[in-house]
Amino acid sequence: MRVACSLFTAAVAVAGFAGVARSQTVLSIAAARIDANVDAVPDKKDQTVTVRGVVTSPNYTKPAGASTSTRVSHYIQDGSGGIAFTIPTTTTAIALTDLAPLGTEVEVTGKITQFNGLTQIEVATTDGVKIVSSGNPLPKPLPITLAQFILNPEAFEGMRVRFQNVSKVSGAFPAAGVNGTIQISDSSA
Repeated sequence: MRVACSLFTAAVAVAGFAGVARSQTVLSIAAARIDANVDAVPDKKDQTVTVRGVVTSPNYTKPAGASTSTRVSHYIQDGSGGIAFTIPTTTTAIALTDLAPLGTEVEVTGKITQFNGLTQIEVATTDGVKIVSSGNPLPKPLPITLAQFILNPEAFEGMRVRFQNVSKVSGAFPAAGVNGTIQISDSSA
């Protein structure tokens, strides 16, 4: 089986909307992003949720050399899945002081949205992100085959995964911070 994979670094950050109380119940990430009818649209789209997970990516929206940004974005993961969280700001720049470094466990309250097909939790301010603990180990990558991924890529969105027994067919790995395309293959089809 051959599949073209676009390599990119992604992360998204979450915070609570101003004036919206935190959800009473902390949901698993899988429950927050559930898509029972498999239409690639989360069933809880436009609903406010609270999840807890470990940050698995740096803020990928920080411009090189910048000290502020108009968006903070990270990925978080729990034992059930992964999701992006984002804090967009249109009026105030956020100081990039590592709001949530890798391994930070956070509780995030915000609205389930989609951005270019990416399911994420969108928060209005940093008040929607509560630091629970720091220095936690990153979740281990889930070993999967290309066939499993192709069958339902949404099931793995936002998660650390490891493709087993793959070989590069064509293309070159891009430099850090640059997108690129490589073609890989495994024996799973």
